[in-house]
Amino acid sequence: MEIVQVATTPEAVSSAVELAGNGVIWAMLFLFAFGIRPLLRTQKWESERRALYGYYTALMYAGVGAAFLGGFLQVLVKAGDLATLKTLAFSQALPLYTGTAAGVATLWRMAAVAAVFAVFMFAKKKIFSSASFTRWEGTLMALMCVFAYFRASISHATANPFHPHFSIGVNFLHLVEKDVWAGILLALVVLALSVRMRGFLAALMPRAF
Repeated sequence: MEIVQVATTPEAVSSAVELAGNGVIWAMLFLFAFGIRPLLRTQKWESERRALYGYYTALMYAGVGAAFLGGFLQVLVKAGDLATLKTLAFSQALPLYTGTAAGVATLWRMAAVAAVFAVFMFAKKKIFSSASFTRWEGTLMALMCVFAYFRASISHATANPFHPHFSIGVNFLHLVEKDVWAGILLALVVLALSVRMRGFLAALMPRAF
C-alpha cells in the first residue's frame, strides 16, 4: 500500500488568511455601529471623523480581500491535493472538489464575502451619514452570518451524533463570538499605530470591551 503524505501548511495558511479577513470585517461592523458612531455624535472627535472613515473603509476592504483570497486559495490547495491523491489533472480535480460539502461551503463563503463587498461599496456613504444603526449594516451582518454558518457546517460539530444541527448552531455562535473578539483586537492594534488616533482609541476601548 502506498501512503501519500499531503502537506497541510498551505491549507493552514489559506485558512488563517480567510479567518483573519473574516474577523476584521466583523470587528469593523461592531466597532463602528456600537463604538465609533456613538463617539462621533459628540463634537469632541469631529477632527478625527475623516480619518476614522478612512481607517474603517481601508480595514473593511482589507478584510474582504483577505477573506475572499483565503477561500480562493483553499479551493486551489484542496483541488491540488485531490489531483495528487487521485493522479488527476488539476482541471479534473477542481470540479470534483467543488462538488464536495467542503468545496460547496467554501464557495458559499466566498460568495458571502463578495456580497459584503458589493453592499458596502453601495451603502458606505449611507452608513457614514446615519446617526443610528442602518439596515445596510444589518444586511452586512446577515451576510457574515451566512459565512459563519458555512464554516460551522463543515466543522467538527457535524461529527457529533447527538443532535448535530444543535451542535452546528452552538459552533456557529462560538465562531462569530471568537471572530468578533479577534478582529476587534487586530483593529485596535492598527488604530494604536497612529499617534493621531490614540486619544480616540482611549475613548473607544471601554466600548470595545
